[in-house]
Amino acid sequence: MIVVSWNTVALLRRCLASVGRFLSSVPHEVLVVDNASRDGSADMVAEEFREARLFRNSENLGFGRANNQAMAEARGEFFLLLNSDAELLDDGAARLLERVRARPEVGVAGLRILRPDGRVQASARRFPTLRRLCVAGFWLNRVLPRPVTEDLLLGHYWDHCGEREADWVIGACMLVRREVFRETGGFDPSIFLYGEEVEWCHRIGERGWKVLFSPVGSILHLDHQSTNQLLDEAGRVDRCLTAEDALIARWEGRLAGALVPPARIGAALLRIGVFGLRGLLGRDDAYGRDVRSEARGVLAHYRRRWLGGSDGTRAA
Repeated sequence: MIVVSWNTVALLRRCLASVGRFLSSVPHEVLVVDNASRDGSADMVAEEFREARLFRNSENLGFGRANNQAMAEARGEFFLLLNSDAELLDDGAARLLERVRARPEVGVAGLRILRPDGRVQASARRFPTLRRLCVAGFWLNRVLPRPVTEDLLLGHYWDHCGEREADWVIGACMLVRREVFRETGGFDPSIFLYGEEVEWCHRIGERGWKVLFSPVGSILHLDHQSTNQLLDEAGRVDRCLTAEDALIARWEGRLAGALVPPARIGAALLRIGVFGLRGLLGRDDAYGRDVRSEARGVLAHYRRRWLGGSDGTRAA
């Protein structure tokens, strides 16, 4: 059981307490990696969770490098990676372990991830590609049969009620075989924020391992609790889109990579136009405003990327 933390002392306490409540049926060790927190997180773990193996880093290594650090030291056959801003809601992690043990071809697995209001966060996804970006961005999925759309896009396009194979699962909760870590070396240490689990799952799939989503349990995920201290909303958008665009170019080639920005911009302009018109016709609603705001964020990202501007990093 591995938890990486950076300045989330209260949430980390809840996270570790949930592990104690719901993972007691499985023999396990808990490893906590503190990435140079300034809020007393490491001292809290040392005092309140003395059974945990605590690693105190002198600098923030980021999500990927810190998890690699713990996986290299862990003794178990499986590694359960859990974000410090997440907590187990039931014994689903133990049931997930049973499912993966029964399927030796599965290298990585994930559970259903819930937001604080009970909505399901897109917990398993397909890899980003130019084709998928265009299908979703220009609403081409609306002319496709629902099962085709679900299988092509996953994300929030399906109900997360059934077990299925995916391309990657959200890093907030990942069950990984030790053998997978040994074969692949873990997360790419050059990726600091966003895209780490996507890139690793891609390499894992290239080795022939399967990635599994299973709704045998749920976790609560508050999301962005560490990165909010480092990046504002614009900064998160920049990091996410930059990482995804780079991965598409790496996997599909330079031409596809060059077409991604105009495709995103075209889709954003389409959304602004359609939902702007709905607003003028008196049919504006919260969903439409959210869509327009997200689309404007995409346009602002490329404006900053090409013309310069703040990178969204908060002052230390």
